[in-house]
Amino acid sequence: MDNAHTEELIHIKGPEGVRLAGAVFRPSGGDIEPAGITWVHGAWDNFYVPTLVHLSRTLARCGYLSVTGNNRGHDLATALHVEGRAPALGGAWWEDLEDSADDVAAWVGCTVELGSRDVVLAGHSLGALKAIAYQAQRCDPRVRGVVLASAPSPSLLAAIVQDAELRAEAEGMVAQGRGSDLLPFGTVPSFLGTVSARTFLSLSRAAGETYDVAIARLHCPLFAFYGTEEAHIGTRDDLEAIQRLARAAPRVDIAMIQGADHHYRGHRDEVAIQVARWIQEIAQ
Repeated sequence: MDNAHTEELIHIKGPEGVRLAGAVFRPSGGDIEPAGITWVHGAWDNFYVPTLVHLSRTLARCGYLSVTGNNRGHDLATALHVEGRAPALGGAWWEDLEDSADDVAAWVGCTVELGSRDVVLAGHSLGALKAIAYQAQRCDPRVRGVVLASAPSPSLLAAIVQDAELRAEAEGMVAQGRGSDLLPFGTVPSFLGTVSARTFLSLSRAAGETYDVAIARLHCPLFAFYGTEEAHIGTRDDLEAIQRLARAAPRVDIAMIQGADHHYRGHRDEVAIQVARWIQEIAQ
């Protein structure tokens, strides 16, 4: 850590009193930009994933306070702790994406409480879908803009949940009261390997709603980008589709990061600087 910023581990009480861990990256001295950045991590990731830590450190050196926080879908599996209750199943395998807006709300509120006048909501990977869902549902006036960092493309979402037989199996398991049981390993066509039956159906709903409905409800500026080395996640064609679908947004900026993979290895400073410049542009 350099002298240009400080880092602090924090814990907040999220939805239903669930304890969520996170980190705050603050510029040291000088003027701090009025907009803070709330990061939403991707599937099976967490608040300390190197991608978000590096981006937040660089953004702090650019004058921006950043908050990275766990949501209830962090890591593949986790125990969700609420005082006075037995731990509940959490993590990417047992997540209900419909509940993610409450997690995001807690961290947006935390960012404001730390002194930010307003917030840029930035989601990486699956976290980008959660950012879209949050702002589409809440129309939070504190959110100045939304950053979609390598959001799963419409075609990728469709590929994950297109198996009608698997959907029927998941529906049957939920109907039998076995919604928390995992689907057979390898049946979910993604790096997750498997998810619970309930989570698979939640992903199916998100796949149908994110680009068909939710993104059209965003009334704030958007910045969407992919690396050129993550075509399995999204391409320039997908960015142009996002531009068309986000028809209520006052501006939609897109970028391809040359040579970058899904976690921007070797290009994280470049990504952070592009995000910082975009925030400055929408503030004018």
